[in-house]
Amino acid sequence: MKPSYLFACLLSCALFVHCSSKHPAGNFDTFSREDFANNKNLEGVEMDLPGVFRPIRIKVIPKENLILILESQGRGYFASAYTLDSFKMIQPFIKDGVGPGEQLAPMSLQYNAQERRVYVFDHVLQNFFYYSIDSLRNKSRGIAAGMLGEKINKFKPSIYTRQLMNPVVFGHDRNIVSVASNLPREPLHVLDFYDSTYKYKFGKGSYPAYSDSFPHYAYREIFFGNVSISDASDRLIYTYFSTDVIAVYDTSGKLIMAKQGPDLLKPGYEKRNANGGNIFMPGKSSRSTYLSSALMGANSLLVLYNGKLISKRDEHSNEMFEFSHKLKPLTIYRFDKKIFDFDVDWKTRTVYGLSTENRPHIVTFKF
Repeated sequence: MKPSYLFACLLSCALFVHCSSKHPAGNFDTFSREDFANNKNLEGVEMDLPGVFRPIRIKVIPKENLILILESQGRGYFASAYTLDSFKMIQPFIKDGVGPGEQLAPMSLQYNAQERRVYVFDHVLQNFFYYSIDSLRNKSRGIAAGMLGEKINKFKPSIYTRQLMNPVVFGHDRNIVSVASNLPREPLHVLDFYDSTYKYKFGKGSYPAYSDSFPHYAYREIFFGNVSISDASDRLIYTYFSTDVIAVYDTSGKLIMAKQGPDLLKPGYEKRNANGGNIFMPGKSSRSTYLSSALMGANSLLVLYNGKLISKRDEHSNEMFEFSHKLKPLTIYRFDKKIFDFDVDWKTRTVYGLSTENRPHIVTFKF
């Protein structure tokens, strides 16, 4: 995400923090940079994004010759569709507003190949909207947004209210998995599962085991992260913002593998009073870790690693890790140009990265 936008989103549900001292979690295997079998330096090619001011997400759909760009602020529309081969603008979509099919705070672009749909989650409206590929590719058809479920339930940050946070849709039944809300008096867990009507089903997953004793209500902020779904729709990946842990689950929430590395960063927090309550603010030595969603293809998993001081307010990265499906370290890719979000064409082995350094643009890398 663009730096200022990511921090604004985190502040809406309180802030996380971690310190930079090395301290592995007792229940996860660890890895270092020395465990990667290969190291490769990649040179990027830049492409301008005319008319785009605040890009936050990129989605590449090679089979449909589409590339989609989502922005943090709408100027009539939040997103634009382009041809992938020539980067020619097709049309804008995701209309900004409060009318039927319109959105206020779209946060994600998720492609479902079986349905040939793009799902977009609106953080404020707490609902998934979807767009057909044909409507995105063909300007003459007109774009109409469908909605997953009929109820709009606006986001109200509270430790007593269950909210969808960085969710994804998966499976034929269109189930939903989200960062766990962890309401008071319920067992702590990492992931919340819902059905397609947004009815809560169950929670799964265990947090890294540190000696620190955190208040129950603080876990969803301190251990906040991204949820993503594999291309085969059979694995869920959780990447933590606050500690360098990656966890892979099956779609029932069973843990397949979790690992910590490369810096073994221990989470912590500074509790501060605000408006009669407590919030958690980053300390001076706090560092960011896995700020982008992980991508899992047929043979491997890719994820950007940040490692910078949070005080720098820079989500850009020039380091991408490649793992096997069981999180065996394979290759470290080092970019000559920094990016903060990315998607991949696995067939051509091309990374499409978003950057806002100096100006909004795309950077492509062959890996």
